[in-house]
Amino acid sequence: MSNVIKEAISYCESLLANSICVKYHFHNLQHTLEVYKSVQLIAVAEKVTSEEKEVIEISALFHDTGYSQIYKGHEK
Repeated sequence: MSNVIKEAISYCESLLANSICVKYHFHNLQHTLEVYKSVQLIAVAEKVTSEEKEVIEISALFHDTGYSQIYKGHEK
């Protein structure tokens, strides 16, 4: 695991665990970590390069961070 991924995990854990996300059944830290693990499996199955895998993993970690501040309109 690269340092970038470690830092992204740490940041997202801190952001999602200490936000309005804790009251959601989805779009919370548990969901984010499940998505992260799933994309790792998919990346291996699809034989993506290590560089592509890192981008996909970072995307998975940050995909719901907008929910940490607001539910409706979180994409902005």
